[in-house]
Amino acid sequence: MSLIASVRTMNRVLATLRYAEWMDLAPDLERVELVPGAMLYESGVVLKHAYFPTTAVVSLVSSMMDGASVEVAVVGNEGVVGVCAFMGGGRP
Repeated sequence: MSLIASVRTMNRVLATLRYAEWMDLAPDLERVELVPGAMLYESGVVLKHAYFPTTAVVSLVSSMMDGASVEVAVVGNEGVVGVCAFMGGGRP
């Protein structure tokens, strides 16, 4: 099994795709290794990539007007981060 094919079994969103849908998407996938604390997106930046976590947990953090921040969601291998990138919005 290729590395990209194994990603399909490691992310539950990708695992739900029918074979034909998977074959359409697979050529555009790239495995990315991230270091803990890496920032995937910044507020106001147009999203160009979606991330399908396999072994990571991604924390979605919102900055408050007073400079504080709050974690608003956590996404693991059951989800996808950056849905706006492929749904046409492009903004986080």
